[in-house]
Amino acid sequence: MNDNFSKFGRSGCTFYLDDSGIILRKISSDSEYNDRLHSQYLKQSKFEDSNNFSTPKPYEFDKLNKLHHFDMEYIHGKTFNNFCLDSNVDEILAFSENLKMFLSDNIKNSILTEINFSKLQIKLDSLFKLLGSGVETYIRFLLDNPIESILIGKNHGDLTMSNIMFSDKYYLIDFLDNPYETPLNDLIKIKQDTEHNFYFNLIGKSDTKVKVCLDYLDKQLNTKFEEIQNSHQFIWLSIFNLLRVLPYLKNRSEIESILKSLKKYERYITSSR
Repeated sequence: MNDNFSKFGRSGCTFYLDDSGIILRKISSDSEYNDRLHSQYLKQSKFEDSNNFSTPKPYEFDKLNKLHHFDMEYIHGKTFNNFCLDSNVDEILAFSENLKMFLSDNIKNSILTEINFSKLQIKLDSLFKLLGSGVETYIRFLLDNPIESILIGKNHGDLTMSNIMFSDKYYLIDFLDNPYETPLNDLIKIKQDTEHNFYFNLIGKSDTKVKVCLDYLDKQLNTKFEEIQNSHQFIWLSIFNLLRVLPYLKNRSEIESILKSLKKYERYITSSR
């Protein structure tokens, strides 16, 4: 592997590009992460192209070493930031339409399924131990107003702008497993960037054209999915997602950004009491 190329994600996983520049290897952060990495590999392997969205072809998963890994084809593409800066209006509009169709089709083809809330309750208890009393209001709301069913179906799991590469298609990377596999998570994660501006915290800068693109996408998503976003199920999962992000943050501005986003739901929490 080429040691001159490496990337460390928030999960701690490492990425290496081989000397030929063709194969990218994703390596588990530690032995405890091995099972999650395998789940992500399976999810990426099962992904089917849809609405111009694709994924780098994954190869064999290797469990021989202490840190498990898998290889995938390396895609030469642009980040969302460069895509916005380099693209014309038609290209940006095309991405918006494809994104809406991708999300809409997955939601439409999902099945409303009764769930065992205990799996989410365990996660909430764990989050409270990690985050403390500063978020108790939100965790208490989620515990007191549980969701009994979720739309289960195809999803990426962490569909943020930083996990999309722009080339001949829109390539999804860094799939993520969740307590329940729902396409609503993908809409929630996209809005984490378009509505809550978390993308700029990640890249450390804010360009006017990129901000315009994100604002446009957010308006399009709000129009397309207005009814869904007003549902208790969506709001519950949105708060849950923001809380789950917090333990991975170390930068104060990122933490404050998430806390500010949580405050947007206080009116809903108050009215539900």
